[in-house]
Order: sequence, then structure tokens, then C-alpha cells
Amino acid sequence: MPKETNTNIQKTYIQAIALVLIAFFIFEPFKSEMKNVNQNSSIQTSGSCQMEMTSDTASVIFTIKNDSKKLQTAVNKTQESYTKLVDALIKNGFKETELSTIGYDVEEQKYWDSKVRKSVLENYTAKMSIKLTTTDIKNIETAMQISTEFNDILAGDFSTSLSDTAYKKAYESCLETAAQNARDKAEKIANGSGRSLGKPISLRETKNNIEFRDNILTARSMMAKMEMAPQIMKSNTKINVEITASFEVK
Repeated sequence: MPKETNTNIQKTYIQAIALVLIAFFIFEPFKSEMKNVNQNSSIQTSGSCQMEMTSDTASVIFTIKNDSKKLQTAVNKTQESYTKLVDALIKNGFKETELSTIGYDVEEQKYWDSKVRKSVLENYTAKMSIKLTTTDIKNIETAMQISTEFNDILAGDFSTSLSDTAYKKAYESCLETAAQNARDKAEKIANGSGRSLGKPISLRETKNNIEFRDNILTARSMMAKMEMAPQIMKSNTKINVEITASFEVK
């Protein structure tokens, strides 16, 4: 191959390399700029909501307990008081659906006889527990007062809480508030940079927790000596919701 031809090929090769390098240095900054534009075409913010709800449901557990030398006697006495309590509660306006039996136990009560060196049966204990759950929190004081008319009934483990229906409604409302809070933030950022906010790209819930602050009251048979049941104070439930959101920027 002639020397002149080789020289021309080399020149062409060098020119091609030079064009590639020139294109790289010209277009690479442009690509970086486009990347920055893409990165700045959306805004990510967070939104939150805290809501405190007053309890709308209360519950109290009534325990009927009787001891006897005879098993059947202990069982019959407990069952009789149980039935009378249920009848009295329904008579005072409580619904049968608000009452549920949550325990029934029969136990032997023994003691150690040192003379015969063995455990000896002393009594049989029959125990039943019934739970009253109602949205009529004010009237539950009446239920506790009714229980004081029985010498064998203990009223205890009283608590107030937020019902599932009320919680769902409050949670959904708080979720909307958190989403609006995130959008308001993003809108301010966009307006501050001379741009306008577009439609949401993504929304994600990052936190959802409930702080229960139950008001618990334990009342025992000593209530029978009181002229009236203690006044009930409602508890509060705090709902916390947080989200992250991305929005288009125009």
C-alpha cells in the first residue's frame, strides 16, 4: 500500500477520534443539565396529623363468687346472683347484646391439716364473670351501683376506650389531613421557586400508631357501703399518622 494512502487513513482515524472527543465534551454537560432538570421536576415532602379522640365505649367486669361446703350449693348461689344481676341490668336499659359471660370456674379450697399431715377440703368456690360493654358511658355508673346490692358480686376492671367504628372514622380523617399537609408544604416550596405544583406522583404512609390512655377504675365489694358509685371520667385516644408524598413540578 502506498505511503500516501497510509497517511490519509491515519489522518481520517485521528479526525474521527477528535470528533468523538468533541461530541463528548459538548454533549456531556448537556446530559448532566438534563439530569438536574429531571431531578428537579418533582418535590418530595412529608405530612402529619395528630388527633385526640374521647372514648365512646366503656366496659366493666362483674364477678360473682360464692363458697360452700357443698359443691352444688356454691354453684346454685353463684348462678342465682348471676341471673338476678343480668335481669336488673336489662331492666335498667342495658341490652342483652352488651353482656357477655367471660368466665366460669369451680375450685376446691383446701388447707393443710398438720394433724393428719395432708390437704383437707374446706370449701368449694364457684365463680362467674360477666362483662358489660356499652356506649352509654354515663349510665354505666348505674350498672356499678346495681352491683353493690349484691354481697357476692365484685365490680372491677372498668375501662373506657374508642370503638372500632369511631377509630376508623378518625383515622381516615387524619389520613386526609396528613395528605393535605404534605401537599400544602410542596405547594409552598414550588411557589417559592417560581414554579407551580402538579399532580401527585406517589403517596406512602410511613407511620400509624395509637396511644391508648385508658381510665381504669377497680371497684370492690366495699362499694356496697357507699351511697353512690364513683363518678366515671372518660379517657382519650391519640391517633398519629405520617405520610411521604411526591408531586410533579411545572
